[in-house]
Amino acid sequence: MTAAGVETQLYGFTAGAFGGGPQGPNASSLLQGSSGNFYGTTFDGGEFGNGSAFQLTSSGLVSLLYSFGTNNP
Repeated sequence: MTAAGVETQLYGFTAGAFGGGPQGPNASSLLQGSSGNFYGTTFDGGEFGNGSAFQLTSSGLVSLLYSFGTNNP
C-alpha cells in the first residue's frame, strides 16, 4: 500500500501452489522482516497438505519455507 492508500496485490494464493493449494494467509496480517520481505503461514497446502510457512517479496515472488506435517504442534 502506498502512502496515498493505493493497494497492489502482490500474490494470489491458488490451488496447486506449494504442492497442495494454500487457502491464503492464516494470520490476520503478514510480518515484514528487516529485508523488506513478508512472512506468513497458510492453513492448507504445503508438501504434506497441512499448511506452510512462506516468504513473499515486494515484487510478488513467493517461496515455501516450511511444510507443516502431522507431528507439528
